[in-house]
Formats: sequence, structure tokens, C-alpha cells
Amino acid sequence: MCSSSVLCSQSTNVFTLLHKNQKKADLFYSQMAWRNALELYLRIADKEPANLYTRQRIAECYDKLRDPVSSMFWYAALVKEENVPSSVKYEYADVLCENKQYDEARKWYKLYDSDVPGDPRTKVKIEFIQNLNYYLRDSLLFKIMPLSLNSIHSDFGPQYFEDGLVFVSSRDRNLFIKRQSLSSVSDDEAFLNLYHSELDNMTMSFGEVNLFGKSNMKSSYHDGPIAFYDHYKKAALTTNSVISGNAFDSVGRSNLKIFFVDVEPSGYLKNIQPFAYADGSSSTAHASFNKDGTIMYFSSDVQKGFGGADIYFCRYENGAWSKPVNAGPSINTAGDEFYPFISDDSTLYFTSNGHGGMGGLDNFVSNKRKGVFKQAINMGYPLNTASDDFSLVTDSVGRAGYFASNRSGGMGLDDIYFFLADHYSIIGQTREFQNLSNIIPGATIYAHDENGSFVDSTRSDQNGYFHFDLPLDDTFSFRAKKEGYEILDDFGLSTKGLHFGIDSLTFPLWKKTLFAKGRIYSNESQEYIRNAVVLLKNLSDNKTDSVISEKGEYLFLVRPNKKYR
Repeated sequence: MCSSSVLCSQSTNVFTLLHKNQKKADLFYSQMAWRNALELYLRIADKEPANLYTRQRIAECYDKLRDPVSSMFWYAALVKEENVPSSVKYEYADVLCENKQYDEARKWYKLYDSDVPGDPRTKVKIEFIQNLNYYLRDSLLFKIMPLSLNSIHSDFGPQYFEDGLVFVSSRDRNLFIKRQSLSSVSDDEAFLNLYHSELDNMTMSFGEVNLFGKSNMKSSYHDGPIAFYDHYKKAALTTNSVISGNAFDSVGRSNLKIFFVDVEPSGYLKNIQPFAYADGSSSTAHASFNKDGTIMYFSSDVQKGFGGADIYFCRYENGAWSKPVNAGPSINTAGDEFYPFISDDSTLYFTSNGHGGMGGLDNFVSNKRKGVFKQAINMGYPLNTASDDFSLVTDSVGRAGYFASNRSGGMGLDDIYFFLADHYSIIGQTREFQNLSNIIPGATIYAHDENGSFVDSTRSDQNGYFHFDLPLDDTFSFRAKKEGYEILDDFGLSTKGLHFGIDSLTFPLWKKTLFAKGRIYSNESQEYIRNAVVLLKNLSDNKTDSVISEKGEYLFLVRPNKKYR
């Protein structure tokens, strides 16, 4: 009886301890303290290997801590278990992409799609993998170089400022009292701060790195990124420092907020004012402004969006910022969208893990046409890799810029890279003119320059897709053909003055099923007249076709929406 009592007591203590660890681990997880949560979840899994919830959390924590190999290991065992949530299959597929195992990832995306057929992310991710060779096509299309200002820590969020860069870094400030973020990947990382470095235009290298943005703001947490407007006189700063009110939500997580500041030439920040639509219940971050500073784009995880964090925009009207508007389904997904950057008021670059991608966070671009953003397009390798690639910005010309990545070969956790582009990419698809839902594979597309000289040709694949990488500052025309089909009107595209990027086009091919046919006969004898010349004038295009009535009959191919005589 004594032995039974001791065993029962031990069992109760273990159960109580595991319960406390579970509750504490979940709290750490909700506060994004991934390292602390992982340590406790591992303890629980060691005592309760059948605890599927804990094992899923371990896989998620490893992914958050940028250890995709360990994350894949835990997911691989987890997906074999019965009664795991369908979301595990999707998460596993994402992690497989981070490990460059794309064929296996496609398999698990399809299995997830069979369980949850309504998730729009699955289709685009499967389609992206099917077209992966295009996105990996040519690393020479971009010139990529790491910057000398990078450290062994995390450096990201570059922004142009005067003759240099302002960026975010977790590098050690050599303070006597060190404060560390629980959400950082490593315990060597300090809280984020803004730094500045001047660019030497002679050597094209960056000089000494110094703290940026000294102010009367009592900053104890993360500061950055920052976005400038009004000729660097004003800025929007992302921070979760407690500047006014309570910065923590109901679970004790300190959310990010946007604050507007005036910027002196020295970089001193003053007149700090909160963004009216930022509160403690959600995050607002990563601002970007159009040329005249009247439209601000930003990321927020406020509820009523499409998923996690979405891209929003608002306008400065009558001395105040209007209510934020969601940028829509062409931009936002059920995943996360961060770091918007608006270039030339019509080209939006941003970071996402919800669109079809190469793994982790990727850089995307969307072009505004007639006031509406088109479907976002992955910018491909080498701007994107299986690692996290994010926070892309361009110069005023739009053909060079900077972005951050944690790809292999870098100096620190995240590094900032310079890029230079000299081309404009086209992703097209051939579809049927009469019914655009019908894809036409196997069509040949030709590109000619403004002088009519042949530039390139390609063939649409089994899904109707084709691609061109075109030189900048030229004008091109496209023709397409396939037996039994033709393009009704030539397409034109000018890359003169364009910022670098990718655009999409739909080529409607018309199936040749519309004809004008008849017979030529003598009014006197009623006999067919052979070898008569029959003319058909296209009154819409002012073109004339002719045929010879060899057997007294004629046949013309005519096109829709035209007038003929």
C-alpha cells in the first residue's frame, strides 16, 4: 500500500509538472518566445511522445527559429500519425520547400488540398512548383552583391536616406546592461535598432556604421524599420517600444506600431505622433509612401483581413490619414504579407509566404493597372531562394536596390544585398478567345523590337504559360500562332522608362471557325465562273484579301468584331 501511494504521488507530480509546462510553453509561444517555448515543449514530448499537439508545436518552433532541417524531421514523423490536423500537411509542405524538396512538397500540398479543397494558397503553390524551372532560369539576369555593412547578427529593412542607407540590426551596442528579445533566433541578438552608413560613390562601398534616429523617445524594445518621405524630412517608424499607453495585448505580447516623426538633417527624430489606426490589439508595421507622401502602404495583422498579416493602404486627406483599405486578394493571402515598398506609384514590391514561392519568405511584385493591382508575381532567383528573402527597396530609377536574406553564404543571421537589373520579364498565358477559361498549350510566340527585328521566340507549355526576359528601354510586338488558331491583334509592350519587374499578359488565340464562303456564277447562264478574282475588304482595318475562284467557289477566313465588304 505504501509503494502504491508513492507511485501515485509521483504520477500526480509528473502530470502536474507537465500541465504547468504545457501552459507555460503555450504562453511563451503566444508571446513569440520561440526558444523558451521549444525548451518546454521538448521536455513534454520526452515524457509524452504521443502528444501530437506538442510535437506540432516543436516543429513550428524550429521553423520559427530558422532551423528547417529540424522542423522537417519533426513534421515527417508527425504527418504519419492518425488524427493530426490537416494543417500539418500544409505546414510540412512549406518546410519541404525550405529544404528544396519541391517534388515531395507538391505531394503534400495535393494531400492537403484533398482535405481542404477551398484553400486558394494550395493551387498557386502547386502551380509554382510545376513552373519552378522558369523561376530558377538565369542567375545572370541580376547582379547580386552583399554589403560591407553587414554584421554577424541580423541586418535587414534597408531604406535610402540622403547619400546612404538606414537599416535595422540586432548587433550588440556594447551596453553595460544588455536587453535581449525572447523572439530572436539566438540569445546573442540584442533588441533591434536603426543604424546608418554613408555610401562612398567613388568606391561604391559603405563606411562606418552608426546608430540612427537619436531622439527623446525612451526606447526599450525593438525599433525599426523606418520609411522616409517629404524629401527625408518626415518618416514613419515601426516600433514596439512603450511610447504612449499600453503596448501589450491580452496575452502579454508587445505588438508593433507605426509612429510618425519629423526628421532633422542630422537624423534626430522629433514630434513623435502615433498612427491613429494603431492600437495594442494588433500590429501595424513596415510603412512605405508614394512619391508625394499622400498614400501610405503598411502591413497589419488586424482581424477581418485575408489571413495573418495583410498589406493595407490609406490616404492623407484634410490633414489626417483615412481609414485603412485592404490591398485585396491579388496581394494578400491566408498567409502573411510584409514589407510593402511602392515604386513609381504603380509598382508594389512586398514579401509573402502565402503565394507560390521557393521557400520561407519571398519577394513579390504587383503592377497597378487602371487603379487596381494585378495578381502578384514571384520575382524568382536570385532575388528569392529557399531561405527567407524580404524587405526589398529600389532607387528612384527603379532598376537597382537592396533586399535582405538569410541565404547560405552570408555573414550573419540576415544580410543586406545590393541588386542591379537590366531586363523586364513577361509571364504570359495563351487562352482561347471565345472562352478565356480554356487554356491553349503548344502555341509559338514571337517577339520583335520596334524596328521589326526578331528578338526571341518561345512556346507555351502544357498549362499555356510562356516567358520572356526583355531588354529595358525598347518597344516590342508579339505574335502567336498554332495550327487552327491565330492571334487577332498584335500585342505591344514598351519597356522604355520602366522600373525592373515582372508583368503578366493573357494572349487570347482565336479558333478559326468563322468563314465567308459562296459561289460565283453567271447571271445569264447560271453556270459557275472559274478563275474569277474575289475581293474581301476589311472595313475595320482597311485591309483587302483576294482569292481565285478555281471551281467557281470562294472561301475567306473572317475575324470577330470586324466589318467586311
